[in-house]
Amino acid sequence: MQYTNLLVDVHSRAILAASSSMAAIVFLQEVFPDTGYVSAADEPHYRKPRLFSRKRLPIDGLPPESLPLWRWDKPSRRIVRSPEHIVTPAIREKAVLAQAKARAIERIMLHLSIARYSLRTGVELQEIVYVNKRTQAEKFRDSGYDESSLLEYPHVLNYADFAGISLREAADTIILKAKLDDQLLAKTELLRLRYFKNVADAKSVKDLSTIIESFFRDCYWNAAV
Repeated sequence: MQYTNLLVDVHSRAILAASSSMAAIVFLQEVFPDTGYVSAADEPHYRKPRLFSRKRLPIDGLPPESLPLWRWDKPSRRIVRSPEHIVTPAIREKAVLAQAKARAIERIMLHLSIARYSLRTGVELQEIVYVNKRTQAEKFRDSGYDESSLLEYPHVLNYADFAGISLREAADTIILKAKLDDQLLAKTELLRLRYFKNVADAKSVKDLSTIIESFFRDCYWNAAV
């Protein structure tokens, strides 16, 4: 079941944005002053007894400018009607921009994650193995490929045996693959830094459309990753 997470105004508790991505909502909370976030707003009142299903939230399907018509009541964990006096043009405009930023950052996060999929293995703690593997390979190389203390390099030994190559080739191959991974991470990190800032600084929905077009151009058409 996907949960709905909310960005709310800290003073009125009016809802400004909603997303199934908690990361996107936390990003918005850092961008918009005087806001807070609500995680899993579906619980406990908008969840059906049947597993992986939920009732409709009052805000489901609403256009962004109508989100502030509803507010988050923290004590009861319910979405309730906002008093009319807090639903000002300014807060409606804020909600429109916040929801647009949520959608933009969700897309950027998704596609940067896709670009990094090749570095994932799906095996728990594999990242630690790769770090140790690289460390041992570099230590073996820095020793001048001294084979007198091979027990210090079990990952290099295993890889050489598996691939049917020399210890020196195994160490060099491990180091080369690690450097290629570093290059991919560096490219995607530069895009992350640039476009997270661009989304944070955007002043309008039109700005965000331009930012997303530029992101896809950099990410795919210009083969930045």
